[in-house]
Order: sequence, then structure tokens, then C-alpha cells
Amino acid sequence: MGSNELMKTIKLLLPVVLLFASFASADSLLVPKQYKTIQSAIDAAVSGDQILVAPGTYSEKLVMPSIGIEVISMQGSDATTIDATDLNGSVFLCYIDPKDKGPHANDSISGFSLTGGTGTLHPVWENYLGGAVFVLNASPTISNCNVYGNTAEFGGGGFWIQDSQSLISNNYFEDNHVYKLTRGGGAMYLWSSEAIVNGCTFYNNSSESGGALKCKKDGSSTITGCTFTQNLATAFGGAISIVDTSPTIEGCTFDLNEAYTYGGVISLSGNALTDIRNCIFSNNIAGITGGAVRVSESGSAIEKCVFDSNTALYGGGAIVVSGQNAPSTCTVSGSLFENNNGGSNGGGIHHTFVASTDVDSSTFCGNIEVPITGDWNDLGGNSMSSSCSFFCGGDIDANGLVNVEDILSLLSEWGPCDGVTSCFSDQNDDGTVDVNDLLMLIANWGTCG
Repeated sequence: MGSNELMKTIKLLLPVVLLFASFASADSLLVPKQYKTIQSAIDAAVSGDQILVAPGTYSEKLVMPSIGIEVISMQGSDATTIDATDLNGSVFLCYIDPKDKGPHANDSISGFSLTGGTGTLHPVWENYLGGAVFVLNASPTISNCNVYGNTAEFGGGGFWIQDSQSLISNNYFEDNHVYKLTRGGGAMYLWSSEAIVNGCTFYNNSSESGGALKCKKDGSSTITGCTFTQNLATAFGGAISIVDTSPTIEGCTFDLNEAYTYGGVISLSGNALTDIRNCIFSNNIAGITGGAVRVSESGSAIEKCVFDSNTALYGGGAIVVSGQNAPSTCTVSGSLFENNNGGSNGGGIHHTFVASTDVDSSTFCGNIEVPITGDWNDLGGNSMSSSCSFFCGGDIDANGLVNVEDILSLLSEWGPCDGVTSCFSDQNDDGTVDVNDLLMLIANWGTCG
């Protein structure tokens, strides 16, 4: 190997060598025993160091170096608070300048209460983002933190996370807000990121869109095992707003969230393709349509979810699928829809404009006024009843009334069931729609109950 090639190789390997060397000499830095402030300990740290923070309240706003250090409270978030009140900034800033070539490694923050943050001025957009934590081009791990009482004007009252693969785990978000109109992500905003949000709790956060969380622009973040309660959007997405991105939402619980217009829990719009699996939606409200989920000019696959007692005043007590300017498609499989209220338009699912849903292996009961309105495809294995406590024979459209509409439905399905789609007119489940089903319908004529 020539001398020039050798020097090139050394230059390429030197940052890696230095990084491993720094990890080999990792140390623990104690605050306030050795360093009076957390920031002074951060400034003194090298890659692999742990900064151990004793209980107390620290009035600081902190800048992380993205060199692979850990900042850890010694007794957890109940005992250790970082308060940025009156400091005019985020509690933590995790930013890698694109001109800074490194080397870089992911930092870690664990076990603090973070409060009083008002956000960091974005270097390009010049808006204040990320009340408690501002992340840009970095990918920290943030865990076991209590994030409360933070605000931002544009997005991410709690966390702003952009161009990142951060891990956000087991954090509690309460009373974080975005106060400027047309903005979002009361507790967290994921912009063009592939973050993992796991085991977090979101309570009483608010913004115009995505009362708790907003995901926008590219990326495919995952949101798993989280709980969303009493979050509010003054426009759409009481808990989560998703725009032009494709996250996965799995194993989450949504209760008592509200949007003044669309999507009491989740609003999907733009080029959004979202998988929603094994989630529970209960007691959520939308002022217009989509008590739990709104799918607008986008798509969603919903699997093994429970929709219970959600409400929308003008349709889609559980789900609204709407395609005004571009088609919307949705698939629903293995799910339960019970006691949802959509007014006169689809207690379970409502469709508007160019929109359709494929439904299979799902149960609809007690939904007001009818289970599904608009264009949908019955793929089989579905059941519908006007009540979850009793079966009303002859009520084929499951609207609580046995009347001429049910006779017309029965006559349209007369004969053997096709074995593919659900045969709702086969009231006695013998595989054929015949006079016996008609007699059952007539015997139950009138109001169910």
C-alpha cells in the first residue's frame, strides 16, 4: 500500500478509533457532587460516559452533544426535575448541524421530570418547536420521563423530533400544548422520522391537530403499547394526526379523546397509509364525523380492534372513510363495533364521496342508527345486530326496526347463501334464505326490544 493510500485509510479509521477509545475510558460524572450543573457535566463528558444526577430541581436548559453519553437521574422522575421556566427554550436540545461530520453516537436521557420548556427556534423555519425536547438530525433515546407543562408555538408542545430514528420509551406526557392555530402535536410531533414510541402515556394534551401526537412527511414510525386519554384537538385528530406518512399503531388504548371536527382519536389525510392493529377505542367524540378514526383521501388497514361507545354527530360513530378530492380505501378485519353512535349515518362505519371499505370477520352490534352506510364490500364472516344484549330476528339492517326495508333486503338475498359474503338475511343460520326466515321477520315486526 502506498503512503497516500495509507494516509487516506488512517483518516477514514481515525474517528472510529477515537470513538472506541473514548468508550474504553468511560466514566461516571456526578451532579452536583462533582459538577454543580448538569450542563457542565455534559460539557466535560466523552463518549460512553454516564452523568448521574442526584435528586432535586435543576433550573437549566441543556444541549446534548450526540457523542454517545447517558444522562440519568439517580432516583427517577418523581425525585428529579429539570425546569426551564423563564429560560426561553427547550429543556433538552439534541441537534446535529448537517455541516458537522462527527463522529456521532446516540445519547440517552432517562428518569427526569421535564417542565417549563417553550421550544427552540428552528434553524430553517424560524418557528419555536419542541417545548421540552427539540430533536433535529439526532436520534437520542428518551425514557422514563415525566413530561408536563411545556408549550410550543408551532409543533411538539412536549417533543419535536425531525429526521430522526429516536427511541421514545415509557414516558408520561401531561398538560403539554401547542397554542398557535394550524399547528399540531400537543405532546409530540414526528416530522420525517422513523422513531419508535413505545409504552408511553398521553393525558390531557392539546393542539389544533393531533392533540397528543402528530406524524407528518415521510418516514414510518411505530407507536406501540401506548395509552391516550382526554387529549383534545380543536380541529382534527383528538389523539393523533397523520399526514403524508405511514406509521404503524399497535396495541394502544384510546379513551375519552375529542376532536371538534373530524377524527375523535386518529385523523389520516394526504398520502397516509396506516396499519392499526389490536387497539381499543372507547368513549371518544368527533364534532362532525369519525368518532374514533377518520380516513380522508388516504388508506388504512384496521385489524383486531375494538370500537366501543364512540360518537360522531353526523356520521361514522367509529370510522368515517372520505374521498372528496381523491379516493379513500380502508380494510377492517376481525374487529368489534359495539354501541357506537353516528346519528343517522353509520354508527359503525360511514362513507362519503369516493370511498369504500372491505370488511371481514367483524361484529357490529348496538350501533346507532345503522351499522354501515355508503359503499362497502362484505368479505364474509360478519355479523350485525341492533343490540349487543339480544338478537332481534328479522332486523336485517340492524337499525332496531323490523320493517319493509328488511323485507326488501331478505327478498334480494332469497335462495342459498353464497358462502363467501355474510348472509344477513339468513336469520336461522341454515344456509338458505327462504320462507322460514320470512316468517321469523314477520313475527318480530316493529321495534326491537
